[in-house]
Amino acid sequence: MRSDGWMDETVPTPRVETGGEGAAVPTFTWILGGVALLLMLALCGLWSLYLLRGQMPTGGPTPTPIIWTPTT
Repeated sequence: MRSDGWMDETVPTPRVETGGEGAAVPTFTWILGGVALLLMLALCGLWSLYLLRGQMPTGGPTPTPIIWTPTT
C-alpha cells in the first residue's frame, strides 16, 4: 500500500559536521576579518575625534608661536 504523506517521500539532506574539517574557517578568512576590524575601529576612532573636536578641554593654555627677535 502506498502512502500519500509527503513526509514519507522526503529524503534527508546530508548534514555538515560542525566538528569536522569541512566546517573549519580558513586562516585567510580570520586574517581578513581582523584587518577589516582594525580598519573599522580606526575609522570609528578618527570619526569620534572629528565629532568631538573643540569639545574636550585642554590641559593648559593654548600654545602661541614664539617670535624670536634679534637683540642688539
